[in-house]
Amino acid sequence: KGAIMAGLEYKSKNKDTVFEVMYYGEALFGLIEDEDLIELVELAKEAGVRILACENAIEKLEIDKAKLPSNVEFVSNSFIYFFGLQELGYRVMSV
Repeated sequence: KGAIMAGLEYKSKNKDTVFEVMYYGEALFGLIEDEDLIELVELAKEAGVRILACENAIEKLEIDKAKLPSNVEFVSNSFIYFFGLQELGYRVMSV
């Protein structure tokens, strides 16, 4: 939740900021079970904060993608995605 809230704050100050929040591992369950988080995901959509989810983790944890919020975007492997961003010079933080 904190990462999305930070993204909302950043985007409110600078609309051109690219801010993405990646969900992988057990945290993915929050996107289908935590009502407060789901509400924040909707706010993120409106503000232009991208919410990403790792397809490898979704598959391993047997999560039904259809149950995730509609604005969640998917990457095949979150770690490869992170490494790619770092190679391009983006700042990446994991919490």
